[in-house]
Amino acid sequence: MILIIFHILENINNGNIKNNMKVHTINKTIVIQNNILPFKGFSAMNLFGIIFTRNISLLNGYVLNHESIHTKQILECGIVFFYILYLLE
Repeated sequence: MILIIFHILENINNGNIKNNMKVHTINKTIVIQNNILPFKGFSAMNLFGIIFTRNISLLNGYVLNHESIHTKQILECGIVFFYILYLLE
């Protein structure tokens, strides 16, 4: 999964954004709309402070607030420790 994220971010940096992927900025947060992440059944997924969604219209205030809380937790705990705790939970 981490390789997918790095691949997406590399394409953004190189300007090679595919037709099925769009990058948005909402409240100073990078939101990437694509066909890969999040997994089906989820409206959004926060990885390393970047929000991934399949459908941008699903990102209402509640979901954005929820994901921004995860971003704050990542910053407070550190990336590695946060994901260890998240997986143990």
